[in-house]
Amino acid sequence: FFFHELLMLKAPSTRPTPYKLHRITKSDYSQIKDLQRNEIQNDYQTYWQIIKDCSENHNYVNMLPNAMRNILEHYFTFIHKKDALKQALEELGKSSSEFKPLFRYINRESHSDSININDFEGIDVDKYIEKFKQVFEKTGYEEHYYQMMGLDRPVAPTEVA
Repeated sequence: FFFHELLMLKAPSTRPTPYKLHRITKSDYSQIKDLQRNEIQNDYQTYWQIIKDCSENHNYVNMLPNAMRNILEHYFTFIHKKDALKQALEELGKSSSEFKPLFRYINRESHSDSININDFEGIDVDKYIEKFKQVFEKTGYEEHYYQMMGLDRPVAPTEVA
């Protein structure tokens, strides 16, 4: 929102670009990357960026569960499929005991539990992202997952012409 307002109010598209935008990521070391005007993201896109960043750099692990929860809440509320989300989370939680804490965390929604302390430091990021993907597969929205992750959907052997 800040960048959008700054650019709309202070940098109209008709004026030359005397400004520079950057994306700063912090991990063991801070990284500064140039950011183009068309790369500014909304909140939802930013949560997906966290998932992508975690898949490449496991140093963001403490942000992963919250990003997953916010994505799932936002997407399934927007498409009016909260029941499908709840059912998928319950089924996936039952099928894998190591993920029960994550599914409880995701399933309780952002503000429905006053206790918000969690320690996800020791999680297997790749497995958690795989389970996150399975939520979209189980609910029939895997195309959205692949699109937001910037990935090509794998072609099943029966789909090859």
